[in-house]
Amino acid sequence: MTALTPLIASALVDKNLAPDVVSASPVVSTSEDATYNGTDTTISQFVGTVPEYLPAENYSVATGTPFTSSDVTAGRKVVLIGQTVATSLFPDGGAVGKQVVVNGTLFTVVGVLANKGSAGFADPNNVAIAPISAVRASLTGYGSVNQSFNNNAQIMQGCVNSRNGYWDANLNRVSISTVQQVNDRAFFKRGNRWVDSSLVDKADATPKKVVEVGSEEFRQLVHRLAAQSRQGCVALNGEILLNVDGESILVR
Repeated sequence: MTALTPLIASALVDKNLAPDVVSASPVVSTSEDATYNGTDTTISQFVGTVPEYLPAENYSVATGTPFTSSDVTAGRKVVLIGQTVATSLFPDGGAVGKQVVVNGTLFTVVGVLANKGSAGFADPNNVAIAPISAVRASLTGYGSVNQSFNNNAQIMQGCVNSRNGYWDANLNRVSISTVQQVNDRAFFKRGNRWVDSSLVDKADATPKKVVEVGSEEFRQLVHRLAAQSRQGCVALNGEILLNVDGESILVR
């Protein structure tokens, strides 16, 4: 499994490496209990990310201000809270500027998010969003950027995800028209070629092997990918530069 790390996310928005990418937001997510003045609530999604995540996910700030890139760089423990969280902890309002305790750590509320409509059974307003640096330092640790509740379904995905936004299995949210997530991999498009995100710094290098679609070698490759539950990636339209067991393979 290839982790689409913050470093790779930065490469994806580099106009030289990925000129068609609009935004890439590394994300970590956890569920946490928050406390203010003796009142507790469970926040179902405590998200650590970067400022670009907010417009990508159609979040807006109703009161207060969003956190900034400098907050991420400095690891400041500031947080935006959803309407459900705000109502639970601050029924009389006035959340901005207050400090809430999350897993023993104080986070300062800098803004309250605007209400989002219901999306199925999940409450989209039961959310908190903070700088990824602060969340990793205080809550999730420094393992792979991931979203455990989403991993299994995506690893088993056998077809191309046609949505413009997606969570990859290591939970980087990418909101663009020329990036696709298939199984546990993200691919970005350059010209007529889809490139495995793990090869982001080798997109123009000569592949170790070229496989023609429909050939016996192609069929063997598909069986090889199927054994790893990755066969869906060959459904991408155009040339595909794959990383298969550390070997770069161009399918065309």
